[in-house]
Amino acid sequence: MNRCDRRRREAQQRKEDKTIARRMVMKDARRAGRATREAIAQGHTEQGSALAFSDPMPDDNTGGEGLLCNLVIGTRDDLSPEAAQAAAQKWQEIRRQYPNAAIYLCFFGYDEDPREIPHIPDAAEHVRQWARFAGIKDFEETVTGPLGPLGAAFLGACGVFGEEVRRNIKTPPATAKH
Repeated sequence: MNRCDRRRREAQQRKEDKTIARRMVMKDARRAGRATREAIAQGHTEQGSALAFSDPMPDDNTGGEGLLCNLVIGTRDDLSPEAAQAAAQKWQEIRRQYPNAAIYLCFFGYDEDPREIPHIPDAAEHVRQWARFAGIKDFEETVTGPLGPLGAAFLGACGVFGEEVRRNIKTPPATAKH
């Protein structure tokens, strides 16, 4: 097989991988939507709405008191710097408009991967990129902020706060399903 054929085959493989990754993202998004609808139906949470990054944030005169925002900071099919920057901009908008809200970080497309996000090099790098764009630098400040201890531990395990913090965070072993 010559070089041109090999390159064509590699380009086709990347395209197929991107298609598969997109399917995984959509499957995770549907699963998250079902889980949210079930939580609402069971009275565990109030009705909310899903917004795209380009959607304006709804008004809230409480500053987000009691509000939980699920923020998708990455998807398996798009780990680009532009995607990280767009998610960071939405983070900053949420923080300005809802200073009292709790924020839960989501990453779609990896639910069926037995590895945790910190153990997937490309995904962990995307998280570090997002945190740089979002201006998140300090572990202790993050623990007491809208991400809380769980979000801070996730970012720390991805290496956002440096190698020493990353080494001190214990992540669970790989599982068959999340």
